[in-house]
Amino acid sequence: MNVKSSVKNIISEISSVMEEINENTVEEVISEILKANKIFIVGAGRSGLVG
Repeated sequence: MNVKSSVKNIISEISSVMEEINENTVEEVISEILKANKIFIVGAGRSGLVG
């Protein structure tokens, strides 16, 4: 797979995820983050575990 097709694939995947995001939920999460003294974020994706 070349770079161009890889980037197109990533963009397609991001677009699919964006369609599933509920904006009200995002606002609630932002509000909770702003109220928190500390936050801990962990994720896993193309580059592996991040945290």
